[in-house]
Amino acid sequence: MATLFAEAEAQLPPFAVPRFVRLLRGSDDVDTTLTFKPRVATLQAGGFDPSVVPRVYVRDAAARTYVPLDAATHADIVAGRRALG
Repeated sequence: MATLFAEAEAQLPPFAVPRFVRLLRGSDDVDTTLTFKPRVATLQAGGFDPSVVPRVYVRDAAARTYVPLDAATHADIVAGRRALG
């Protein structure tokens, strides 16, 4: 995940660096349309709640990596106690 952090930071402008990363196991995890495009609304509906969506990682600028999102960190983000920068 540190490599992903470094590459995203090097290749993307600051506003485009992902704050969250969701890992999918394979094509079975992605609902698709008849033309094999991902159903984005389904992914958006899951949000970033770790109790709803497994394998969600959040950007940790201090550690320069993405770390697994747990319930406590999720609560801090929702309450505004943790910045997403």
